[in-house]
Amino acid sequence: MKLEKLFISLIILSLPSLSLGQKKAYILLISIDGYRWDYTEIHNPKFLTEFKKNGLSAKSLIPVFPSHTFPNHLSIITGSTSTEHGIVSNNFYAPDLNKHFSISNPLSLTDHSFYKAQPIWSLAEKEGVKTGIFFWPGSDLILNSHRSSYYKKFNHETKNKEKIDQIINWFKLPKQERPQFVATYFNEIDLVGEMFGPESMETKRAIKQLDLEIERLVTSLKKLNLNLYVFIVSDHGMMKLNENNFELIIKNNYQKKLIENFIIKDLGTHMHLYTKQKLNIDKIKNSLNKTAKNFRCHTKHLSEKETNSKRFGDILCTANPGWIISHKKRNTIPKAFHGWSPMITKEMHGIFYAQGERIKKGEISSFENRHLFSLFYNLLRLDNFKNQEFFLKNKVLINKD
Repeated sequence: MKLEKLFISLIILSLPSLSLGQKKAYILLISIDGYRWDYTEIHNPKFLTEFKKNGLSAKSLIPVFPSHTFPNHLSIITGSTSTEHGIVSNNFYAPDLNKHFSISNPLSLTDHSFYKAQPIWSLAEKEGVKTGIFFWPGSDLILNSHRSSYYKKFNHETKNKEKIDQIINWFKLPKQERPQFVATYFNEIDLVGEMFGPESMETKRAIKQLDLEIERLVTSLKKLNLNLYVFIVSDHGMMKLNENNFELIIKNNYQKKLIENFIIKDLGTHMHLYTKQKLNIDKIKNSLNKTAKNFRCHTKHLSEKETNSKRFGDILCTANPGWIISHKKRNTIPKAFHGWSPMITKEMHGIFYAQGERIKKGEISSFENRHLFSLFYNLLRLDNFKNQEFFLKNKVLINKD
């Protein structure tokens, strides 16, 4: 894709060879869970508005399908799609492992067999580059004995002040102990958005509060006079829901009987149906589609290219944007949600803002979040960075170092 080939060339002015005495690049990656691509314009947070204005931004950051938290945070730090890194949703069944994955199950979060791609911090640590992770989906996992040098296990009770103070202290460490790559994420905007809606006063207040906290973090770090690159991104957007926009995929007893032969993972915006035995799945899919009004079911060969994986259901049912589906009745519907295909609705898109010594200013076109990996990889000067796939093989850096 032409847009993808040009991405890093639009971002990095130059990246000279790391010679003796040259400053290291330090990276701070901040993810704001559920921060939609247009929230800054809607809610006008002071710091994020100025940060965007004075740095580089993309029209939007395009998540992988499905537009949920875990798949997209893994894509950002592995440079791969959900099919490639293996975490195809927040909850799924892996037929290749005969295991169930759920973000609410600590055992599956730390089970390395689910994860097919290495995060940037594992690759960096392998080469002696120190990293620090204060909450990031997937960071509780140890891959090939390479966890980040500095690490905090996820805890819902942790206050943002503690998180920010710790990150500042990491960057204040002596040079030999200081991490070059630090990542963190904030989940409150996603929670408030789902509870009250994208344009609610509650969401606005939450954004304004987080804006103050991110301002303190970034402002404090800039005073340290490091060669600092700050990236502020989000994993997905948010769409307002009407409480009546709910549809059962099962309309009759015949269909009810049919799906008894499946393991079902119900995600609201989409459903995975995994066969327990050999079945005529096209016949079952056609039956479900015949009575469908606001969703469509697909078998693998008809679904999106990213869903060509055993870990996506043998039948994948996807709701129309703004609709929730299930195989059983629901008592409540959130005010807003996410998970729909980002190729269908831009409301699933997130943000990309960046500042740093060699980062351009202005706005670039939307791009897929998985392409951030190669940018981090190169700024950290990891081994074989010149041979990195993605954009680098297309000579996207101005300096051919």
